[in-house]
Amino acid sequence: MTACTIGGLLVLGSSIVLLCIGQDKRSLGPTGGFMCPLVPLLPICCIIINGYLLMNLGSQTWIRVSIWMAAGALIYFFYGLKHSSLAGMAYHRISPLQFNVG
Repeated sequence: MTACTIGGLLVLGSSIVLLCIGQDKRSLGPTGGFMCPLVPLLPICCIIINGYLLMNLGSQTWIRVSIWMAAGALIYFFYGLKHSSLAGMAYHRISPLQFNVG
């Protein structure tokens, strides 16, 4: 089984899942709310087109993207450790005996 076959099966499976998921019209409220046009046809087409574009990228592009993503994740993580607004907060554990439900 080639990578193209596996990718095609993934796209086909996700398309089937998107077709089965409907929009819940009861949650829109009395005004009708906003409904996306062409659901689920438009998301399926977008997934297929983006999957095709991603499969046509070269291996060196994927390596570059992976390096930049790893660098960004490290910067984000270490910046968050130093500049977190929750860093100075004190947390107290509540024992099950002190916690009253009701």
